Amino acid sequence: AARSAAVPQAATKEARGASDRMAMVDRHAALVLAAGDPLVDVSVTVDDDETISKLDERSGNPSFERGGCESVSGGQIGAILSAVREDLGLEPKVCAGGSASNLAKAIAMLRKQEGFEPNAAFFGCRGNDEDGAYFARELDECGVRTIGPIAENARTGTCLCLVSGQTGERTMRTCNGASALVCAEDWPPASSHQQGLVGVDHVHAEGYYFRNPDLMRKILVTPTPKVRDNRER
Repeated sequence: AARSAAVPQAATKEARGASDRMAMVDRHAALVLAAGDPLVDVSVTVDDDETISKLDERSGNPSFERGGCESVSGGQIGAILSAVREDLGLEPKVCAGGSASNLAKAIAMLRKQEGFEPNAAFFGCRGNDEDGAYFARELDECGVRTIGPIAENARTGTCLCLVSGQTGERTMRTCNGASALVCAEDWPPASSHQQGLVGVDHVHAEGYYFRNPDLMRKILVTPTPKVRDNRER
């Protein structure tokens, strides 16, 4: 009969020690705060490329080019969505998006899979509208806290993605909306402690924030806002 290999006692003790150390890890540590544009992603798959061209023409875009990403107004996105629903009879899929929020959601979900607290947060400026409430609600369901200013008279940013059913090519039209109003004075988020954040160990700022040099510079030079909880030593 085959004999099982003996495990050295030292290796067993080392493995047990590593397990004990993992058990002692502060489940509230390593909070990641992702800063960026809070966008509501709206996507729809269109059968042929010619229809995509016609949809974008409905927005009044004189320089339409299929593929890639262009900045447009909220009215232009609304015109395309109306054509999608009324002319094509299609209902787009909607989800909370933006590169920074996607990162925060991924971190939260991975941490929960490992049995830890999600401990991820998102910072950005959204509008005081249904899309803004939807964005925060969807992130909350993933375990991500949403903080940052809320603009009263601006719409939450939207990214419309027209997917070609023929090639899979994506034609993206983005309206930053309220997210374009965020400024250096909004950083660091003063409300982080009141909203139950234990502490911030890592700040991730998406590259799109370089369009606002003052804000990005302040994010880079401001010390990580390590906030202690009630267990202060």
